[in-house]
Amino acid sequence: MARTTDILTLPPAPGSRPTGLFNKVLQFRAKFPYEQRFTSEIGNSHIWVEQIDENTVVLLTDGFLDALDPDSGPPLERYTDEDHMFNRGAGTDEYRAWKTTRVYEVIGNHPRLVQFRGRDPWTALPTWEKPSATLAGFLEGHQSTMYAPISESGNGNANADNKNCHLLYLKGPYRPLIFQWALQLLTGLIFIHSKDVILGDLHIYTCWLQPPPNHSSISIFGFLDAVYMVPKQGQKVHQQVDLGS
Repeated sequence: MARTTDILTLPPAPGSRPTGLFNKVLQFRAKFPYEQRFTSEIGNSHIWVEQIDENTVVLLTDGFLDALDPDSGPPLERYTDEDHMFNRGAGTDEYRAWKTTRVYEVIGNHPRLVQFRGRDPWTALPTWEKPSATLAGFLEGHQSTMYAPISESGNGNANADNKNCHLLYLKGPYRPLIFQWALQLLTGLIFIHSKDVILGDLHIYTCWLQPPPNHSSISIFGFLDAVYMVPKQGQKVHQQVDLGS
């Protein structure tokens, strides 16, 4: 019978320093204005994805983001392992981020998963290939061209003609793309389930469009609320908690 466990903590790798990741974030912020950087909050989770170079993004929690605030603590060059969230008192956000790292390390990459580029040695936070957009961003940017009131489809009824009716239909030109995305996401879920993982958080913020030239393809991102089995340990990881290293 599988055992459950409460938390996952991933300590910094021996000899690693925080300046590697944090300087990349600060330098990229200084080089590009906010609107030219890929930055996305995962829903309302207080967990963020931020770009660190031309092709890579990292998952950051508020706890680690505090380290990037010059007024919140010691300068980066003076950070020690004692300043790591592992020792300062990690919370649920850190456990969820570290679990995401572990799930990717356990199951590996797949064409329908956002491509994992490994954990940062000091923070143990996961990094990925930068997408072209999130599904949430795509829908927000294309809503006016993708949808129309259902009364315009020719299949409406008296209720659909009411100005207060908010029923919409997907316009024809977008239907093949949406069907393609649905099949791609299903392929990703089949792979995830084949690895004894339940995703737990599939929504418009965890579906990312791949970078060019594959921007018409969609992939699944993140395992913040996944359930999975730790290989060879018989421990079942559930909800927002994990165990492993």
